[in-house]
Amino acid sequence: MKILTVDKQNFPQRVSIYLLVYLPLSPIIEHYFSVKILGYSFWNTVFPFIAISLVFILKLKWANIRELISFYLFFLSIVFVATIRVAIYGDNAFEYIIRGWYLFILPMFIYLVRDLNFNTHNERIIKQIIFVQLFFLSLTGLLYILVLPTLNFITADHIIGGRFGGVFTGSNVYSNFLAISYIILSLSDSHNLKRIFIYTITVIPGLIAAVSRGPTLLVIATLIIVLLINVKKRLITLIIFSGSLIIIFNKIILKGLNFQDLFNRIALLFSQGDPLRTYKTELGFNMFFSSLKTFLFGNSYVQINSGIIKISDNSLILILTSWGGIVFIFWLSTLIIFSKVHLGKVPITALIYLLFIVAVLLTNNAVLYIAWSFYVSMGFYLIFKRTVRINN
Repeated sequence: MKILTVDKQNFPQRVSIYLLVYLPLSPIIEHYFSVKILGYSFWNTVFPFIAISLVFILKLKWANIRELISFYLFFLSIVFVATIRVAIYGDNAFEYIIRGWYLFILPMFIYLVRDLNFNTHNERIIKQIIFVQLFFLSLTGLLYILVLPTLNFITADHIIGGRFGGVFTGSNVYSNFLAISYIILSLSDSHNLKRIFIYTITVIPGLIAAVSRGPTLLVIATLIIVLLINVKKRLITLIIFSGSLIIIFNKIILKGLNFQDLFNRIALLFSQGDPLRTYKTELGFNMFFSSLKTFLFGNSYVQINSGIIKISDNSLILILTSWGGIVFIFWLSTLIIFSKVHLGKVPITALIYLLFIVAVLLTNNAVLYIAWSFYVSMGFYLIFKRTVRINN
């Protein structure tokens, strides 16, 4: 087959572009042509997971010994822990391994995109795709705020104060995707205030519609960092920039909007954090450290999923309580080895980006979002390699 003989560079490059376009739009296909396999969405989860797994397996032939050993040990740790859990919790080992599919997402995506050619031409294409996705998704949020027809798959149409989720399965998924797209574009264009201005006015309507504090704070933090990068050289431009934002925000975004609804949304964005989410994180840590057994092999499936409280709002807690410290260590080691990046050589913008990603992982079960995970992986190498290229 021709696909099996495609060279190391072009094959992953094309697949990555396809995924960049497809993944954020897959919920639309799922909504109108829903197909479930073992309870998972075919278009959102099964199809992209199988596709990336096949690409990953094909690309493994270029892996070095260290990477192969790392991945095999990671996989063996999953099999080992699932087998031990049969004895201590009565789990079905095969079913439990299937439930751990999300453990492979970030390692496979990182392995796919790390060797891509982020030259000027490819970088422009990637950023154009990300911006179009950001514009489309935020536009659906703006239409929702203006009480106009839009794509809205989870929220009752135009209920004042309802949190908008757009084409995704929840408002947090929607807003986190908006935020990661904005962060990627802004940090990769950190010295271009004109583009930062465009990215900012584009993302605002979606964040207001979703009423999600975490993603909004990340967007604000990114904007502040980018402005600080430019403040010494372009103070007058910054004043014009800020003034223009205020004018556009008032004249365009607020036109025809219910002001009480807007103020309620903004108040929610900056109100106190969700105490239930904090409690679930604390509960997760307590469960994980409750005994040597749970520390090594995780908690029982009943403990994690029974009752009102489910440990699902923190990606790292989800892994620790579901699989224990053994699998978590091998998972993290595989991410580091696959990345081919030395932390000491990472530019400051890429480090900031990583800190933001960790913040999302600590406040959301984002590791389960395939589209988000792919954009995270692509974004890191886009920012990292662009900065290195410019500095050289």
